[in-house]
Amino acid sequence: MDDFDKMKNGVLSLTHLAKLKCINNAHIINDIGYTPYHLVEPILKKKTAKSLKQMEERSPQIIDNSEELWAALLKRDFPDRPPIQAVLQDGKRTNITSRDLYDKYFNERETQRLNAVDNLKIMTKNLKVLKDKTKVKAVDKVLPMTIKKKRQNSSVPLTKAPFKSNLLQKARMANKQRVRNFIQPSQQLQRVTPSFTSQGSMTKLGQAITTKPANKDWVKLGQAVGARKRLQTNPGPNRGKRFKN
Repeated sequence: MDDFDKMKNGVLSLTHLAKLKCINNAHIINDIGYTPYHLVEPILKKKTAKSLKQMEERSPQIIDNSEELWAALLKRDFPDRPPIQAVLQDGKRTNITSRDLYDKYFNERETQRLNAVDNLKIMTKNLKVLKDKTKVKAVDKVLPMTIKKKRQNSSVPLTKAPFKSNLLQKARMANKQRVRNFIQPSQQLQRVTPSFTSQGSMTKLGQAITTKPANKDWVKLGQAVGARKRLQTNPGPNRGKRFKN
């Protein structure tokens, strides 16, 4: 009775149980010694390319029969690459072994990966340099006021200077006009104010009163001056006695 019949009847052989146990723990088996290939083939099919290569170095007797294993690894790890390649050797066209072809594809992929890493480092470095140029840096010491003022003046556009001077000029002209408005009424008042010391001044006052627009203050002032003038020119009979007393 073979193993199949025993499995069919529900009884497994010790050899079959040992194979199942080794297959389930293939990831921890790294050395098979001198075990024949046909016994360890199920275990070797579970191995990665790196682990299979290590086992071939320790157990060279499996190399002659591992072509099928490497072909399966080649299809699994490099599905987009041709599984067979031929080279000219001694004038004859010979196919490269799956093991050597796997090593070739693996080295090419590692070279591409390293080149991509180098390019990424260069790009990162260039971006860092560009970022440092535009980065805001903290200043340890406060700049002098003269430097700050100079920088502020230098940052103002030249087109704003005429606008500023025009504003100053308009403000000055408005101020001068206000001063003139305050000075002119006092000057006019001085020109028409009587001195009461001479006859000519009284005459000028009368002329100023007749020529200027009359209001209540000017009318009262004119009446007082006229009354005083009449008293000076035509004194009454009792005026001298009144002053003597």
